[in-house]
Amino acid sequence: MAFSRDNFYPISAGAGAGTPKIISFVDTGSTKAQIAAADYFLGVYEMLNVNDFIMAAGSDGCVVLAVTASTSVTVTTEEATLV
Repeated sequence: MAFSRDNFYPISAGAGAGTPKIISFVDTGSTKAQIAAADYFLGVYEMLNVNDFIMAAGSDGCVVLAVTASTSVTVTTEEATLV
């Protein structure tokens, strides 16, 4: 399924410059892999910064993604490693 802004909920604005935001997102019509694919979040690139976290729920479960690039031409994420 295509990205829908209706299911994109910033839940933390970050506490200061460079502080990551936390975003909640649901798309039960897409798999985790589809949600994590490059440019899936291109429609909201202006709301995303490198190192922001997206907690995403897809048709096959949940995943935490870290934003690795966010520009007007590309948005990329990778599965976040939480240590």
